[in-house]
Amino acid sequence: MHTDKKTVNFDRSICKRKTAVTDIGSSMDRNREIKLEEENLELKKRVDRLEKELCSCHNALRLANERADIDFLTGIYNRNGITRMVEDCLSGRQEEQYALCFLDLDNFKQINDRFGHQYGDEILYNVVQAICRNVCEADFVGRFGGDEFLIFMRNFTDETEIAGRLEAICESLRAESGCHEVTASMGISRYPKDGCQFMELLQKADKALYQSKKGGKNQYRFF
Repeated sequence: MHTDKKTVNFDRSICKRKTAVTDIGSSMDRNREIKLEEENLELKKRVDRLEKELCSCHNALRLANERADIDFLTGIYNRNGITRMVEDCLSGRQEEQYALCFLDLDNFKQINDRFGHQYGDEILYNVVQAICRNVCEADFVGRFGGDEFLIFMRNFTDETEIAGRLEAICESLRAESGCHEVTASMGISRYPKDGCQFMELLQKADKALYQSKKGGKNQYRFF
C-alpha cells in the first residue's frame, strides 16, 4: 500500500500533538498535585497553630480557675475554693467519716487595729503555717473570711484523733504568735453524724464555734 509523503507528515503531526497534549495534561495533573500538597501542608500548619492556641487557652483557663480558688495572702483555698472542694468530696457519698472544723482567731481585730494591717497579715500567714503543719496531706484548709478558717479532715479514726490535731494546732499557734499570743476558738461538725451537706455541716460547726467563744475562747467544741 502506497502512502504519500503528505499523509506521513500529517500523521506525525497528529502524533506530536497528541504527545504534546498528553504532556500538557500530565504537567497540569502534576501541578494540581503539587498545589494540593501545598494546600494540605498549609492546612496542617493552621490546624497545628489552632491546637497550640487551644492548649494555651485551656492552660490559661485552668490557671485562672486555680487562682480564683486560692487566697492571695496565705496561699491556701479561699472561700470559694474550700467550699467547692468540700462539696465535691461530699458529693461522692463515700463510706467515710469527715469532720469540718470552723476556726476563728480570738481578739484578732484588736491586734490588727493596734499594730496595723501589715502585722495582722503576718499573723494570718503564720496561723496558716501552724494549721498546715498539723493536718494530713489529704485534708483541705481554707480561709473562709478575714480571720476565719475551715479545716476539712478526711483521715481520722475517732474524735480523740481529731481532738489531738486541734490541740496541736492550738500549741503551734502559741509558738508562731511571737510576743503577741494568738489563740483560736473552734467548732467541729462531723459527716454523716451531723449532716451530709456542706451548708448543714458549716452551720453546725458555727454553732459549736459560738459555744467555744461563749465558754471563754481558746478552746474547741464538738456539735
